[in-house]
Amino acid sequence: LQIEMQPNSEVLLTHKSAVQVTTRVAAVSNVRAPRPEPPPVALEPEPEPEPPASAIPQFFDEPEPMPLPQPEAEPVDQEPLPEVIPFEKEPAEEFMPQFEPEPVRIEEPIQPLSLEMFAPQAVASGADVKTVFEVQNRGGDDLENLVLAVELTDELDHPNGHTLELKIPRIAAGEVFRTRLTTEAVKNGTATLSSKLTSRAAEMVSATQEVRISDDVSPSPDVVYEMFPECPPFPCGRPLF
Repeated sequence: LQIEMQPNSEVLLTHKSAVQVTTRVAAVSNVRAPRPEPPPVALEPEPEPEPPASAIPQFFDEPEPMPLPQPEAEPVDQEPLPEVIPFEKEPAEEFMPQFEPEPVRIEEPIQPLSLEMFAPQAVASGADVKTVFEVQNRGGDDLENLVLAVELTDELDHPNGHTLELKIPRIAAGEVFRTRLTTEAVKNGTATLSSKLTSRAAEMVSATQEVRISDDVSPSPDVVYEMFPECPPFPCGRPLF
């Protein structure tokens, strides 16, 4: 290749070139046998990573505050203590019992019937024992068909036996009914008269009277009959079985 140029020339230069290139390539090949493949290796599963342990806060004892420096105290002159006056104890106050509410009183229904017996306390053997029975209707209604039954012990005797019965047809409200019974003292000892009053409209009531019978007892005036001079004689019914 040859190029000719002239400086400071404004004439366009024209050139031609011819290039011939000859290339030779020498190739050398070296072929090697492939390397044997390694035997397969059993793959073990990788262990799963353990989760990180949670951070446990540790507690530390707070440091004790340091004591503040104390200013040195100035010495103080100690004065003698005054004489101690003995203390007089005041009398203890009386113990006040704890207040307890009053129990609620439940009013029970009033028993409309009442029965009382009046007889001498002692009589001589062979004397009469006169007993007065008093029945009262304390209710607000009239009572009908009442029965008064009397039991006598062996120390007393009555013509109709030792079991006597009196039927009372009616006792008005607030009325008092009285009757008397005469028995004979036949044996020394303590005689007992037991009475029961029954009604269909009221509960049963009872009363008992004891009389001492002895030969040492002097005859006494008829005090019981003097108390109730208007009381009629005791009409005895049939004996009870």
